[in-house]
Amino acid sequence: MARRDLADLVLLAAIWGGSFLLMRVTGPAFGAVTLIALRVGIAAMVLLPVLAWQGGLPVLRERSAALAFVGFTNSALPFTLYAWALATLPAGFAAVANASSPLWAALVAFLWLRDRLSTSAVLGLVLGFAGVAVLSWDKASFDAGGAGWQVLACVGATLSYGIAANFTKRHLAGVAPLAVATASQLFAALMLLPFAIAWWPSRLPGPAIWMAVVTLAVLCTGFAYFLYFRLIARVGPARAISVTFLVPLFGMLWGAWLGDERITWQMLAGCAIILLGTALANGLLAAGTRRKLAGGDGVPSIVCQPPEDIMEAPVHSMTNLFAQLGLPNDEASIARFIETHRPLPESVRLSDAPFWSASQAAFLREEIQEDADWAPIIDELNAELHG
Repeated sequence: MARRDLADLVLLAAIWGGSFLLMRVTGPAFGAVTLIALRVGIAAMVLLPVLAWQGGLPVLRERSAALAFVGFTNSALPFTLYAWALATLPAGFAAVANASSPLWAALVAFLWLRDRLSTSAVLGLVLGFAGVAVLSWDKASFDAGGAGWQVLACVGATLSYGIAANFTKRHLAGVAPLAVATASQLFAALMLLPFAIAWWPSRLPGPAIWMAVVTLAVLCTGFAYFLYFRLIARVGPARAISVTFLVPLFGMLWGAWLGDERITWQMLAGCAIILLGTALANGLLAAGTRRKLAGGDGVPSIVCQPPEDIMEAPVHSMTNLFAQLGLPNDEASIARFIETHRPLPESVRLSDAPFWSASQAAFLREEIQEDADWAPIIDELNAELHG
């Protein structure tokens, strides 16, 4: 990973880690629902012009039902649960709990999509959820003064993320990630708007709190999504997702430095166990198999196995690929597309061809770079277009 990309990765982790403290600070002034309505509403206004510039607005209408479900499960519900929980819990705790989201995604994929789990993945799930138990052991009390419901809210938020990830995989595979991110914020804002109006605070906070809300929306949501998608385009999804391992660290550091929170041994132990479980569950660690995640740029390699070894890798067809690219995918349309655009000059790589949109080109580039499960069928399309 180049230094610029590593800097983007650390910056993204610092921004997302800071979002928990910002929610803790701003939540009491607005209430959880109104705060999140502001967050997603402002973020939507930031992202919509970018999506419009890329010509992606029509998909919001064409796939509105599926995108609205993702807006609820990926933004409206989890953001609100966190905002409510953070009125009681430390920001560092919530940041560490959030690291268990990939565990829920793997579990939901197993239960819903019938994805196969390897032995390492099962061990990872057990370890990861044990880490959640360690993290919340002294807080999960439902007696007076306890924070049991708030802990459950954090768990519910991470489960909601897992549901959203799998729903997106099944029903929005051909939609550009920026469109999903933008729609998630837009539909979440529309869902929360009536409640925000009804519960609008009678006494508005001062400029400092408003600045924190704008920072939460613009920096921690709008700009963070832009940074994340740029990172995916440059280094591929497998490396970009490693931000998961840095967010809890920054969440705890911001909470301790600016929020006067204590970093406890339970937070550190829970964080370590959750991250170890996540690495196992997502195939980033497994004994006996070594694969370089980085080249000779000073970033150490780790013992790991490809993520596709955890869950049975799908075999994609040309029809699947065209659907993934958001193109007409019946046989006649595919044949017409290939006939229209070939022969592609040998000097032009498939992902650099001028007829792709930015998101389509990024997808093709990542899958080839990562040698992911789409790579074989992309190679076949490459041969057809250069033939």
